[in-house]
Amino acid sequence: MQRLKSVFRHTAINTALSLALLGLLISSFSALQPVDRLVYDSMLRLWPRPATDGLVVIEIDERSLKELGRWPWSRRTHAKLFDTLTQLNAAAVGLDIIFAEPENADPVADRLLAEAIRHNGKVVLPVLPEITGLRKEGIKPTLPLK
Repeated sequence: MQRLKSVFRHTAINTALSLALLGLLISSFSALQPVDRLVYDSMLRLWPRPATDGLVVIEIDERSLKELGRWPWSRRTHAKLFDTLTQLNAAAVGLDIIFAEPENADPVADRLLAEAIRHNGKVVLPVLPEITGLRKEGIKPTLPLK
């Protein structure tokens, strides 16, 4: 009986160590990240939340492309949008467009966009994470509009 307990204890310890090592390997290589994202997205669909009454979503859709031309649009177009939203006293503006590089065709457009964003004062833009070299340096943000 003592021998059986000892074998069981060793088996349990080996199993626990093996599972811990496997978990460490899986997490270090992000092997389960796609599964995690799928589960997260599925859970969000099961838990719908109504949007706030005052929320307005402005989309870049086929109609917009027909009216304003092909993408990417001049940053002057975005600046005009921010100016309009400032006049309408928008509580906050979130824009899911990355402006990481200058607009070469119209350098003044960058300045106009930056001024419109500053004037509005309530604009949130995405920050693009950029991996710099090896892990020593880590991740640095690529900020929009300098």
